[in-house]
Amino acid sequence: MGRAVFPPIILLWALVLGRVSELHAAKAQDPPLQLPRALHADTTPRNALITLAPISGASKVELVAQTLDAEIKESGDSTAWAGQLTFKLHNTDRTAKADIVLGFPTWGGGALELTESTLTRFTITQNTKPIQPEWQTQPLKLGGETRSVRWLAWAMTLDEDERATIQVEFQQTLGSSVLPVVQFAQLPAALWKGLTGSARYSLRLPALTTPEPLRQLSPADSTFDGRTLTWLFSDYEPRDPIVLQLVKPQIWREIVTARQAMAQGNNAKAALNLASQYLQLARASQNPGDLAQSAAALMLAADADPASPAAPLELARLYEAQLRGDYGPVSNPTDMRAAALEQWERVLKLSRGVPAYTAVVAEAQDFAAQHAFSLAQSARRANAFTAALALLARARAAGSSKIPAPLLANEEQGDHAGLAQQQVEAGQWEEALQAVESGVIGAEAQAEQRAFQPRFSRVEALVSLAGDQQTLTARLTPVPRPSARHEQLLRQWLDALADRALTTTLLWDNDAYQMTILTDARASVQLPNSSASPAELTLVKELLTSAEWQMTQNDGIFSTEIALVGRYSLAETRQTLQAKLQEISRALDSLNTPSADEPQEWVRRFRSSALKQYQNGWQNLLAGSRARVEWRSGSVDAAWELQAGDNQPLRAGRTYYYADRIAATAAALLILLLASGWGIASLRRRARMKD
Repeated sequence: MGRAVFPPIILLWALVLGRVSELHAAKAQDPPLQLPRALHADTTPRNALITLAPISGASKVELVAQTLDAEIKESGDSTAWAGQLTFKLHNTDRTAKADIVLGFPTWGGGALELTESTLTRFTITQNTKPIQPEWQTQPLKLGGETRSVRWLAWAMTLDEDERATIQVEFQQTLGSSVLPVVQFAQLPAALWKGLTGSARYSLRLPALTTPEPLRQLSPADSTFDGRTLTWLFSDYEPRDPIVLQLVKPQIWREIVTARQAMAQGNNAKAALNLASQYLQLARASQNPGDLAQSAAALMLAADADPASPAAPLELARLYEAQLRGDYGPVSNPTDMRAAALEQWERVLKLSRGVPAYTAVVAEAQDFAAQHAFSLAQSARRANAFTAALALLARARAAGSSKIPAPLLANEEQGDHAGLAQQQVEAGQWEEALQAVESGVIGAEAQAEQRAFQPRFSRVEALVSLAGDQQTLTARLTPVPRPSARHEQLLRQWLDALADRALTTTLLWDNDAYQMTILTDARASVQLPNSSASPAELTLVKELLTSAEWQMTQNDGIFSTEIALVGRYSLAETRQTLQAKLQEISRALDSLNTPSADEPQEWVRRFRSSALKQYQNGWQNLLAGSRARVEWRSGSVDAAWELQAGDNQPLRAGRTYYYADRIAATAAALLILLLASGWGIASLRRRARMKD
């Protein structure tokens, strides 16, 4: 069983990243990713650290510089960040003091809010002297929105042209998320006089790495040296927050360790661990790239330990989660379902008969059957009936009760009917008939074939009358092509004439069967159980049984006159064939209404197509059923052409003269005349002698 289908570009990206050396990370200077717009527009409160801002009296005080130097730390199962905030203030009035109230608000604009309980350390100094701020509630206007918020505030006085430095030592818990987010809201700094002179924000990671664990960054114009992420600004209006979303350090260490182990050779355990870590990330990020990494690792685990069902099982479950929408919308559910089916079948192959995987086998059976059945339905709707039948075979092989046998059988019947319909349209009529005969399209189609399919498309007969014998030669063109059943039908019919005909023969002549029947022309042949004769042979039957011949002979001295009077009726041929056509028309009328059941609709369509094919066959047979009757006496003395439906009297006559009798009589008369002349001459001669 092959590997699961996955978008090639994502898989390639995943595998290439998996081979990047950690030693190369120190030199990596790839620009970080821009924070998605969706995060900017998010209205859900998000925990953040808020900058220093004035509550009142700041009209003469400017923020000369602010810096943030922090590092990402681990605290048990949680992630935290800790460091120092530095703010440099300047009273720009050279003639008067500035009395101000300032502090750290709990709202930083938009959805950014400080969750006080996340601060595990927050100490403030002013010019290196500790400050003891107090919580108070004051209004804060940022942009077009004003809120009444809590401030950690205090009052201070700056002398004329005095400068002061405020420093904060802090540590803030980011929680146990696999994708913790660092956020520093600087919008309140816009309340100071003028622009912010300069700003530097530095975030140090726990270890040297590539930009890969840095998932979301804002603003975009930062630098990264493999360990520290830095933003630099000067004379600017603070607007956007500083944001970094990164992979939890513990998870990233696991990823790096697993990759290093896999780089040493096939390591199924390391690959499974790598897949597990990326799956955690995917649940949090909903990022297709994380899913691709997880799936790629599971494929490598399956290759490393092909006898274990563990990796295929996890990969199958990953696909199931995607199909459920756990990771967002799936762009191509059909491909995903096919990939899941492949993995579930692999699980079945490796798990059957293993006691520890009994429950897994049942799970795999159900999912495999359901996916195969669903894919078969999709294939049917795309008119890919061969593929649909193959998928239904896989669904049946899964052995799950989730797909009831009648439902599976109904779908198979529809697919066989759709395939047969395509074969009819492609001129592969024989293949379609074989499907009908096998019963895979249903009992109704099978019964209609037996009742309505003509076995011959053309019947032409020649009747020769010579003396007391009648020779009937018939050519029968089989449909769709000659077969053992055609020959068996004809031989059985001829065998029934064995004691009623002088001789019978059956030959294959080019493209048709040729049967010859020699009978006594003076007696009508009585066929056994003639009502059961095949409809296609009605013409032959009528030619044998309907003739009413009378031959009269008048013998004279010098000639014999023979008169032939008879009648052939082919009315039954027309009636029989038309009756078939009427039956088919009634059957077609019963199939006019489309079926609400999709598979059965294909059965209905094919049955209609098949009936129309049968109908055309009988129409051809009706048009092609003809006979020629010849009366021979040395040569053809008379001939008649008959078609189905004809009821035609036949009359002919011939006079035979006896030449030997005429010659003998003429000779006798000549001798008599000669004798009479000689006698008269003698008498005259005697009379003259007497005189």
